[in-house]
Amino acid sequence: MRTGRKTDEGFTLVEIVVVVAIIAVLMGAILASINPIQSTASKKAATNMRDALLQAKQYAMTRGNDGTYMEIDKGDTLTVTFYVNGSKAESETISSRRVTVQYNDGSMGSDKGLTKLYVTFDKGSGACRVFSPISNTEKPAPSSGKRYIMITAGGITYQVTASGLTGRVDMVRK
Repeated sequence: MRTGRKTDEGFTLVEIVVVVAIIAVLMGAILASINPIQSTASKKAATNMRDALLQAKQYAMTRGNDGTYMEIDKGDTLTVTFYVNGSKAESETISSRRVTVQYNDGSMGSDKGLTKLYVTFDKGSGACRVFSPISNTEKPAPSSGKRYIMITAGGITYQVTASGLTGRVDMVRK
């Protein structure tokens, strides 16, 4: 007696479509759960960068002279080193996760492949004087525009801005 289906036949088109649809739904759910985790890295890094810029401004206004600056280094991790009166004061990790960093110095200069960036603030006004890939000792020409750092991870970008006139530091999601 025959039972309706031969055992040597393959899968039907409907069975294959159902399996592919189930796999697609599972992949979508997995990707949707991973993206917020990655975007958290960009927000944390941007918050830490904002706090580091505020700390550099405080160093410059309270203990600073021409040798007080902040060095941002994008190596394996995103780190910041503070120099007060030419001597290394402290170093901290901004992000240990992989983030993309871009900057604009307030004029026309920008760089997508940031490795080192130097930031100084004016002792008297707190204005962000120099925001440059050139070291503080080389004295690049300051500009009065807004300087910003863009930090991206997981498709989410945050912009940390330092004003060239007032030194105000802000962070916004782009």
